[in-house]
Amino acid sequence: MDAATEPGAYAVLDLGPYPGMVVCNDTASPPVQGEVWNVSPAALAAMDAFEGVQHGLFTRTPVRVEGLQHVQAYLYTGPVL
Repeated sequence: MDAATEPGAYAVLDLGPYPGMVVCNDTASPPVQGEVWNVSPAALAAMDAFEGVQHGLFTRTPVRVEGLQHVQAYLYTGPVL
């Protein structure tokens, strides 16, 4: 399902080979557009491995999405230059 975060809550950074979403708390920041998927626990574990959660590159955390509850996304936790 197509979805968007609440305006001003998050921003997407260009990290070169891939994007990274971060908390921004900037009321001028537009909503982040994306998709929401309902996945199995096994698929979620595979996605955590792919996103590098175990290495601290990204963290899976609840995010505020317009009109939806209980949505998680991967937030970038690395340095922002």
